[in-house]
Amino acid sequence: MVAGRAWQASWIWGGDAESPRNEWRCFRRTFDGPAEAGTSARLHISADSRYILYVNGEQVGRGPVRSWPKEQFYDTYEIGHLLRAGENTIAALVLHFGVSNFYYIRGRGGLLIDAEAGGRPLVSTDGEWRTIRLPGQQTGSPRMACQQGFAEVIDAREGDDRWTQPGFDDGGWERARPIGGAGTAPWTTLVPRDIPFLTEEKHYPAAVASLRRVRAPAYAAALDLRNQMVPESANHANPIAYCGYVATLLELEEDGRVEIGFPGGRASRLFVDGVPCETWRGEQPERYYELRLAAGEHLVLVDVTSGDHGGSFHLAVDGDVPFRLRRPADGGEKGETPLVTVGPFDHTERIDHQPGRELRLDHPAYVALRSCASAAEFAAYREWIRPADADLYTEDDVFGSCVWRTVAERLAVPPSLQNAVLPVPEPAELPAFADGDVELVLDLGQERSGYVGFEIEAPAGTVVDGYGVEYMRDDYIQHTYGLDNTFRYVCREGRQRYLSPVRRGFRYLLLTVRGGAGRVKLHEAYVNQSTYPVAERGQFRCSDAQLNEIWKMSRHTTRLCMEDTFVDCPAYEQVFWVGDSRNEALVNYYVFGATDIVKRCLNLVPGSGDMTPLYVDQVPSAWNSVIPNWTFFWIIACEEYAAHAGDRAFARAVWPSVRHTLEHYLRHLDEAGLLFIRGWNLLDWAPIDQPGDGIVTHQNLFLVKALRQAARLAALAGSADEAPAYTEKADALAQAINRHLWDEAQGAYLDCIHADGRRSNVFSMQTQVVAYLCDVAEGDRRAAMEAFLLSPPPAFVQIGSPFMSFFYYEALEKAGQHRHLLDDIRERYGMMLDHGATTCWEMYPNFDENRANPNQLTRSHCHAWSAAPGYFLGASILGVRRLDEGWRTVEIAPEPCGLTWAEGAVPLPQGGQIAVRWRREGTRLALRVEAPSDVRIEVRWPEGVQGELKLETYGTL
Repeated sequence: MVAGRAWQASWIWGGDAESPRNEWRCFRRTFDGPAEAGTSARLHISADSRYILYVNGEQVGRGPVRSWPKEQFYDTYEIGHLLRAGENTIAALVLHFGVSNFYYIRGRGGLLIDAEAGGRPLVSTDGEWRTIRLPGQQTGSPRMACQQGFAEVIDAREGDDRWTQPGFDDGGWERARPIGGAGTAPWTTLVPRDIPFLTEEKHYPAAVASLRRVRAPAYAAALDLRNQMVPESANHANPIAYCGYVATLLELEEDGRVEIGFPGGRASRLFVDGVPCETWRGEQPERYYELRLAAGEHLVLVDVTSGDHGGSFHLAVDGDVPFRLRRPADGGEKGETPLVTVGPFDHTERIDHQPGRELRLDHPAYVALRSCASAAEFAAYREWIRPADADLYTEDDVFGSCVWRTVAERLAVPPSLQNAVLPVPEPAELPAFADGDVELVLDLGQERSGYVGFEIEAPAGTVVDGYGVEYMRDDYIQHTYGLDNTFRYVCREGRQRYLSPVRRGFRYLLLTVRGGAGRVKLHEAYVNQSTYPVAERGQFRCSDAQLNEIWKMSRHTTRLCMEDTFVDCPAYEQVFWVGDSRNEALVNYYVFGATDIVKRCLNLVPGSGDMTPLYVDQVPSAWNSVIPNWTFFWIIACEEYAAHAGDRAFARAVWPSVRHTLEHYLRHLDEAGLLFIRGWNLLDWAPIDQPGDGIVTHQNLFLVKALRQAARLAALAGSADEAPAYTEKADALAQAINRHLWDEAQGAYLDCIHADGRRSNVFSMQTQVVAYLCDVAEGDRRAAMEAFLLSPPPAFVQIGSPFMSFFYYEALEKAGQHRHLLDDIRERYGMMLDHGATTCWEMYPNFDENRANPNQLTRSHCHAWSAAPGYFLGASILGVRRLDEGWRTVEIAPEPCGLTWAEGAVPLPQGGQIAVRWRREGTRLALRVEAPSDVRIEVRWPEGVQGELKLETYGTL
């Protein structure tokens, strides 16, 4: 099925593999342009997985937006201004992942292009196009993370970057292979892009922050253990677990000291010649084992039994004496990988909303292998031994080499080095060290998300390594464990440019230049920031400078987490998490006012219905995971968007999907009328008692809220007759919660009832907040919840993330506790500012959950689920609130809370804005409001204040 247009083109690809791992492929076609200059011409394009499009050597755009394969998006560009009389060239670089992740479902490599001018076909993809795998691109480069695609390793000596230009000789390229026309599987439906194109803005770093002479370990490698151990796991993104080993032979020319390191963690035990190594150094999760070994060969066995969601296993070796690694059991041939894996002796795949089993660790061979003292003994297990696949292995391990620096000597930064980050013609000439490499730390000044670029003049073979991190303080670097936020570029001779096609998020770029056999000049380094195109329509300022900085930080965080969908963060994941986006949408409404991105996100969710009618928690994704709350937040967000935008057509379109998933959730009500469900029953990164199976109180509470807002959505959808049933179900569930999940002794709601019937002895602020917010607590219980909001019992689990604080602030607002809300924002977000934050953290530093080291302040330093002040300062303190559908009636209810003045603007979905400025002097409050003339303004004055209103209106188109 083809939606929107009649395609002339065929999908094309090249090479022998249908879905090759991490293949970057060049395509080009020369054609005659329109006879008349300036003729309008349009080009339509899609690709699997991502493309960069060029016309006559000029970059036109990137895409497509993330898609379900069954509804593949395509893009349309106006290219008439780029065409010339006579010969023209269209070229495209297609990055095919070849593995599933959290924003891509594995399909097959493909490119589809149709172009027309003056109503006539101009050029289309077919068997006449030429293609080649991008020369110098290493397919074995590391996975960035389980959520994402790949870091890149590029050897520019092997390629010619003029391939996008007219006149380039592509005679040695192969002809493209047609796959089939539009509608060919897996892209059975083609739909036009539903949001604007993203921005691409060049930003220079603020400064070269440091200079070091560094040295990497002699050997550093990365291996995709997940796909090595369980090859079929490339087709899904579900977590797996396996039982087995990585092994190699370490050969020393003489007695000496050797250190075996695991810069990324993930090694449970190390055995050398059958002896367990018990002593190690390193900050969690890194481990480094220092050994004194005799000359000769030594069997190194690493127990890698673990869960594995994806990413890279990093192994490094350094020593005082010459050594080499070679493959055990068969000796290995030159050029082959020196590692083998042993096993798996068992493996499992976990889908959190389905029954599973535990990994078995009792296989006799697995147990016996630990005592193998030599290669000869090891060879007896040949049936379990498999060489590391060269496509899954690389010794260009930038992450390992940057994390484990065997030398790191800090030096003063010469002023001339700052030329690398300034738009000046003079380059920065890098120092040369006889023993070591040059490491520069480029501070962008604030977090950025986009594409790294640089221009360098260097001898052939000079290596440029890039590694992006989010947080540094003094000599401390918070390494991105679990994220290979790196690239390697090997220079050809002379002056050259490189712009990475891989999106990254970071604040600090560690740029390490290795092996330069002559002078190296860095002309510039920069980031092309790429985000959803939004103007800064929302504004907030007040008499508290700290709150102003917090609001700006929230806005910047939200911008960086607006790509082709909302994403959780620009660094670690870049994933559209369904539950996160409800809060992100509310913040966006107040700081930017975008609506298309919200509608797109909401429309993507039902596409996961093929995986489960409960809908998965991140889409479009190959991870079949259900967080019930995230689906409930999606239902809430659907109603909020329809009411915010006055979009009844959306309500009608989405209502059947909302009804469908609620029907399936309601089937999980037990005999007591409570939601008893298996899943990832998450709400907050905190030690709440929220087991993967059972009756989790906060989920039951949010289901009440979802049912009530579903009733309102039904009315907006024109199905008002269905609404009462959902209200009744919500009321019945609320009664069941009060009957079974209240604890009289504690005077609070317990966290859960376990699957075996055991009542939890854990009580959390999270559960009490949600009980109040969802209007389930009534009477004396409601009063108890209000007391908890203002004075959380120390014995209760406390809030662990700003995401949970969003719901806490909603509850405080409902209770009229605006000053308490403001004080909490100052305390929580002020702490982030005190640590130099420019974006909002994922979590607070009070628990161990979801961080590689418990001493880390947070994992992600830029997380839009945390940008709550961007919403509450406008809605609560400035006091601008929607009262009805489509912002036809707006309430202005200032809450000074000790502030002397505040001003700002809230964008309206139909255009225009509500601009507010108020100033308090004693008991008088002067209020000025600007609004479109068709918006009704209602003012609610703070208690004890004498108000003076000046209302200015303006017309609309």
